Amino acid sequence: MNSIFNFIFHIFIFLITYNILSYINFDSKIFFFLTPTKSENNNTIKNKDILKAEGSSKPLKLTKPEIGRRTWALLHSMANTFPLNPTEEDKNMMKKFMYGLARSYPCKVCGGHLIKMLDKKGIKMENRKEFGNYICNIHNIVNKVLNKTEFDCDRAYDVWNGNYQCKM
Repeated sequence: MNSIFNFIFHIFIFLITYNILSYINFDSKIFFFLTPTKSENNNTIKNKDILKAEGSSKPLKLTKPEIGRRTWALLHSMANTFPLNPTEEDKNMMKKFMYGLARSYPCKVCGGHLIKMLDKKGIKMENRKEFGNYICNIHNIVNKVLNKTEFDCDRAYDVWNGNYQCKM
């Protein structure tokens, strides 16, 4: 189980790094590995071009709501694949992940709010259902603050069903 959380943690770090890199000027010589390579027909999109919006010379930047939606999708998906009966190691890994997410979140205000919620409420994760409800409840706290509709937590598993059938 430890390897699954390590894998998910590394994906998270990659996503954060990708978001940070999208704000950097890639024309710099130190980013030679991200310069686009030309294919024979010049129609293939490679490396740096993926980070640009079509028709723009500026890097593609995610908005705060876009980062938020992607983060919530990740958290709900992780909750729905959390072990049915987690070990203490599983719980510790998830706790470290949640605090690591909060501390490294691109929006420092949002990350600070998440740390306060984690400290105030603790992380409920005695089993998959409890952790799924916990993630849904903190999502609804944020939705309420943002004047958004609260999500029906009974539907969370159906929306983010955790049936990813990943193969290595």
